[in-house]
Amino acid sequence: MKKHWTKFFIVIMVCAGLLLGAWQTLPPDAPKGLDETPITLSEASPAPDLRMMLSHLRAMTGAPRPLSSEALADAQQYITDQLTQMGAEYEVHRYELGIKPGNALSLNNIIVTVKGKNPDEAVLFVAHTDSVSTGPGAFDDMVSVTALLEAIRALAGQTPARDIVFVLTDGEELGMWGAMRYVKDHPEMKEKTRLVVNLDARGNAGSMMLFETSGNNLGLLRAYQRAARHPYGLSLAQPVFRMMQNGTDLTSFLNAGYPGINLAVLNNALVYHTPQDNYETFSRASAQQFLHTAWDLVRHLGFAEELALDASKDAVFFPLLPGKLLVMPQGLANILAYLAAALLLLALALMLKRGAAQARDVLRAMRLQVIALLGAGAGAFVLMKTVMLILGIQTKGRFFIVFKGDGLLFILILVILTALCGWRYLRAFKNTYSPPSFALGSLVLPGLLVFAAVFYVPEGSYLLAIPVLFGLAALGVYQMNQKTAAALVLGLGCLIVMMLYVPAVALVYVALGANYAPASTVMAMLAVTLLMGLSFLLMDMPGLGLKKVQQHQPAQKDI
Repeated sequence: MKKHWTKFFIVIMVCAGLLLGAWQTLPPDAPKGLDETPITLSEASPAPDLRMMLSHLRAMTGAPRPLSSEALADAQQYITDQLTQMGAEYEVHRYELGIKPGNALSLNNIIVTVKGKNPDEAVLFVAHTDSVSTGPGAFDDMVSVTALLEAIRALAGQTPARDIVFVLTDGEELGMWGAMRYVKDHPEMKEKTRLVVNLDARGNAGSMMLFETSGNNLGLLRAYQRAARHPYGLSLAQPVFRMMQNGTDLTSFLNAGYPGINLAVLNNALVYHTPQDNYETFSRASAQQFLHTAWDLVRHLGFAEELALDASKDAVFFPLLPGKLLVMPQGLANILAYLAAALLLLALALMLKRGAAQARDVLRAMRLQVIALLGAGAGAFVLMKTVMLILGIQTKGRFFIVFKGDGLLFILILVILTALCGWRYLRAFKNTYSPPSFALGSLVLPGLLVFAAVFYVPEGSYLLAIPVLFGLAALGVYQMNQKTAAALVLGLGCLIVMMLYVPAVALVYVALGANYAPASTVMAMLAVTLLMGLSFLLMDMPGLGLKKVQQHQPAQKDI
């Protein structure tokens, strides 16, 4: 059993990375056996209470609440009644919108201001009360409204360090009308607002993700990292969100020059804008995270004596272990990317010069990796389109499309393509005599891509820089004939790479949908082929279960 330790170690680290990576995308568990019997304000605990939040949510999501509808008026009346019972001061800003010829629509923004010690500073929390006409919008976006209602209740009798303003907007689904009117009618708020926090959803499950920020966001991210008990977000989400060309209430504030952050859940997008976005279907764990995150941010941003939000730098951020967010300056991420590319070129030059790697095998590994990536993308495209054709699903120009079981189908595609890729790599290795060459070749494409990422997708450069650096470290240790240490470094690299890639691949697939399954599949295959290429370093170690191979030796010169 002892001689097989490398085999089991690598497998265990890959599996652990997959599990931890998936765990990172989940919210903390909700209480077991939660009693959801509706309660009143007098029965709620002094702190934000999940049962009270769910009682609010149940009361306001019995029917769709489109702009100017009776159901929306009833929900807004419920909100103001609750605020009155709490003793909170509020204003209702009423507008008439003539967006329908001859039929003006009413728009009602509800504004709650909790006065602070410093009236020259404010933080804004935004959520919208309306829904689409096709669904009751339990998570889009009444869950956010109810979380903020509980934060308002918990603030009773307290005086924060600065004003805390809750802006419950109307008309978001028809073009962010409420947010635009607030920004237009309150120009005085721009100078005093330190941060706008917008809460929304495009699904009803999964961990609450920070997916968009204003520029120069390093200070904002560090504040979020400190405040939230379970922070989650990926800087890669920002270019992905820009591809979607969607807007939220925060868009109006960002366009006006406000600093801000956007948080939402994205999983189970099948219910988005449908009757299934109702009280019965949503994740209770996700609802609890809305409540906790809203209160954590209200408490930190409202009561901290000093808010270190200003920065002249952007940040790269991503989860690393469940409930932990790593934030680094964009400049440091760029340095890691440049370092990875430079060290790769150096390793390539030195190993080829010394005969430790063969140019033919390096090129062959690169070619096989490109073929694997193209094959994975094409395979995912064909399989997904075939299933959609069988089910009679038409995209009709929509940017994304979801259907029942698409997530399981995508996972199945990944498993099949990964198995095929592994089989092809192992067959290719039978005629390859230089494991270091093959390992080095698997790093060249990611090394080239990481350099390009700095210029085109700097928010995601970490996905290439960190794996390349781990790969080079394993290769360097191997070249020093420390194969046991190389196995340890490679195992740690497998763990980290899986933890980095699982949330990123899930983000691309969940955000962009079935039509973009090939893109997320190619991303996953890049990580798989990189790790497989590096695993060839261990081919001549006991325990990998493969035939020991003989490496090329440089030609001997005549003396």
